[in-house]
Amino acid sequence: MKKNRIIVLLIFLLSLFFVYNYGGKVPYVFFYLSFIFPIISVVYTIYINFRFKIVQNIDRKYATKGETIEYSCSIYNEDFLIYPYMKVSFYEENNMLSDEIESRYFSLLPKTKHSFSVDINCKYRGHFVFGIKYIEIEDFLGIFKMRYSPTNSYLIEVSPRVVKLNRVKFNSIYFSESETNLGKNSGECTTFSDIRKYVYGDNFKRIHWKYTAKYNELMSKNYQTTAETNLTLIIDLKKFSSNKTINIIVEDILIESLISLINYSLNNMLKVTLLVYTDQLYKISSKNIQDFDKIYTVITKLKFDYNYNISTIMDLYLSTENSKSNVFLFSSNLDFDLFDSIYKTTSSGLELNLVYVNPEGFNIEEESLKIKNEIIKNLNQMNIPNYKLTKCEDIYSVFEI
Repeated sequence: MKKNRIIVLLIFLLSLFFVYNYGGKVPYVFFYLSFIFPIISVVYTIYINFRFKIVQNIDRKYATKGETIEYSCSIYNEDFLIYPYMKVSFYEENNMLSDEIESRYFSLLPKTKHSFSVDINCKYRGHFVFGIKYIEIEDFLGIFKMRYSPTNSYLIEVSPRVVKLNRVKFNSIYFSESETNLGKNSGECTTFSDIRKYVYGDNFKRIHWKYTAKYNELMSKNYQTTAETNLTLIIDLKKFSSNKTINIIVEDILIESLISLINYSLNNMLKVTLLVYTDQLYKISSKNIQDFDKIYTVITKLKFDYNYNISTIMDLYLSTENSKSNVFLFSSNLDFDLFDSIYKTTSSGLELNLVYVNPEGFNIEEESLKIKNEIIKNLNQMNIPNYKLTKCEDIYSVFEI
């Protein structure tokens, strides 16, 4: 565009030179054309900006991760004039939802339209603004551009996926046959409480044959001891990075792993307490799978836009917690303050499991990486279970036996 402007200006100055030095009809015609054409070009571009029409459609605004949403757009020229140069640009974050999103260049002949459709792949949990950010119109001389920003865009809400786990490797949240017998031998009261799906390793004597025939799959009797297992889940809502793309990926992994573990626990009749700190500390308790929808809704709406230190929450939890509980900490921000809080937690007699996210494919500062490796090394020396997730696909390999 800069080059075109220089050329038009030189032509105008050249015509002015001929008029001033030679006069005559030809130089004056040349002068008026070089003066009028740019004005006509700019006016014509402004006219197009007010005349073209755009229609965007989306089949739905709510989806679960892994689903596809269809988006379509049409741009109309209803005049008898040509719309020479047009460019359609989308919101930057749309690239995380579709590989087909890229700027489009085209011209519109009279009484025609330009249409296209895109499949939106909901690859990550979160809220995304989808649609056209602006349409850029360029004049036929290439010296002037106008941008039109559509008033309507779509806010797409992608809910997290629930990974169905069959049997997790965390000893603290699974009652094996030997643990149940230990409860009997120690004098704890063990009673039949309900029915659950058969899990590999269950004693065949516990199979409930009537329910097995009714549901056409193996069902086991579930027993409850007086020493009830309680799980306390704490999630770190602090941003991982200043890069929005990295944050979306990290948050997706944290939320999906958290929800999947909660779903598994409630399916196995384990009491779950979720601790969330926003402006204050909130506790959300769930006792059975019927409570899952409630806690799922809360987790779906969590925002990772707080700057507090997760170690503060851990210290607050220790100061108020009196009951015996197994603690699971989900975080992407490992530092020595957090390490100290983990040490205090385990020293108080609570069993703690750390689930931390360290995404692949992104440059992480060498100093930060060194600190994380040092912390993980110390945790391993202290026999504190820690589990590294680099992507959502790791949930199966990391959590399941």
